[in-house]
Amino acid sequence: MQPAYGNWQATLIMQGPDGRRALARLEDHADHSGLHAHAWCDGKEIPFGGPSMDPPSRLPRTRTPHRRAGMLWTQETFWVMACRTFGLVGADVDQGALL
Repeated sequence: MQPAYGNWQATLIMQGPDGRRALARLEDHADHSGLHAHAWCDGKEIPFGGPSMDPPSRLPRTRTPHRRAGMLWTQETFWVMACRTFGLVGADVDQGALL
């Protein structure tokens, strides 16, 4: 995150026997339209490592309404939103404790 620039990002990563894969990424950027996710959809094979960090599908799609008007994120509120979006339990756990 870069709060001073209005850039927020959370990535859901899965550790498997063959390595790590980024399954999805939640983002909000001050310089273009609001909260959105990038994910691996449409049955595409998810690569391992660095190539997985750029999921091809954007939700909601570009040019569709999705701006959360007036949302001012903090580390805590974005963390909770990411946990809810990814369907993770334990959103009340301090994110620093998980790193």
